[in-house]
Amino acid sequence: MSVPTHPLKPFSLATGLTRLYDTRSFNIEPLSERAKAVLNDAHLNNINIQENNILAFPPWDIQIFNYHYPFSGYDKADTADINYQQLFSFHRSKYSKYIAVYTDGPKTAGHVGCGVVFNNTILSLPYIILCLSLMLD
Repeated sequence: MSVPTHPLKPFSLATGLTRLYDTRSFNIEPLSERAKAVLNDAHLNNINIQENNILAFPPWDIQIFNYHYPFSGYDKADTADINYQQLFSFHRSKYSKYIAVYTDGPKTAGHVGCGVVFNNTILSLPYIILCLSLMLD
């Protein structure tokens, strides 16, 4: 409720569905309804919530971006290194006006990481830490 543009802010369970959940106790109510019940039990259901748009780029507003992956369709085991080098060189010359962003997502037993390289920036962190730091920037 604190994020004014959140798509679930106006959401409320329809009356018919409320009755359905009341008669069928084995169905678990949506989180929003359970939260309302907790707030009601704690006598906090009529408090004013301060709006604070903490998300500079809310995930639901991010437009889909386009990318080109010239290596799709080539089997790594059956393609010579020189072919990949030529594809890469052609791709970089064709899109030389764009900023190149290189990514990798290494996975080992019990660990997942993420690496990102662009301009003069290199990020190599455990996945969750990188995601949190990007959200906070």
